[in-house]
Amino acid sequence: MDKYLLGAALAVPLLIVSGQSGSGAGPECTYTKPGLVFAKACIDDGCREKVRSLLPACKRQMAGKLSKTVRYEGGTKQAPYLSLAVMDDLASCMSRASFGSFSTSSLDLSDFSEVSKDVRGETMHKVGGGDTGSGLYMLPIVGETTMLYGPA
Repeated sequence: MDKYLLGAALAVPLLIVSGQSGSGAGPECTYTKPGLVFAKACIDDGCREKVRSLLPACKRQMAGKLSKTVRYEGGTKQAPYLSLAVMDDLASCMSRASFGSFSTSSLDLSDFSEVSKDVRGETMHKVGGGDTGSGLYMLPIVGETTMLYGPA
């Protein structure tokens, strides 16, 4: 069997498991959207509207906590970061949305879990195939960050 075919056959399952394709398009981040969680803490539509308008300001205020800088040999990369502690801080900021109709005590984050997520570099590295430029490429893992998964 040709050694390039063997290399390609071994690399394909790795690419499928890692969610990468030869084009470099990785999977989208599917962490829970905070706006959906906070909208559930409102008891009326007016509060939900205020949540939608206040959330961008709270995200700007907490910009340093909502992302993480991953340093690696190729440089640095910004990656989204969302943990239960960050959600708690966001909830405190969002409590200004509507006095009496937004209840931080009604936020139930018990169904949510923190999941570490790979952060990938921006330059594709060859993992198999021929020497002429064709072959299989993937983005290398350069670090880890945290995503929050839950029912929202």
